Amino acid sequence: MGRVADATSALVQLLDFSPTDAEAWSELSDIYLSQGLYPQAIYAMEEVVVLSPNAWNVRNPVGRSPAKPYANRLSSDSCSSG
Repeated sequence: MGRVADATSALVQLLDFSPTDAEAWSELSDIYLSQGLYPQAIYAMEEVVVLSPNAWNVRNPVGRSPAKPYANRLSSDSCSSG
């Protein structure tokens, strides 16, 4: 507790070294989500889904996330702009 910035920095450094680490992306997404940084959390979770497309336990929490309304807005914005 209280070392969120250190954890975020460590995960970003790890992902610079190993960008295919789905668990690290997931942890980073959780941290961003806990901080209310929804665009960053969504991006990190998208990386998890790309790296582990068949992981059912990854897809389920995304649908229940507090970021879902924001993600839905992003999806509708991208559909209407194309």
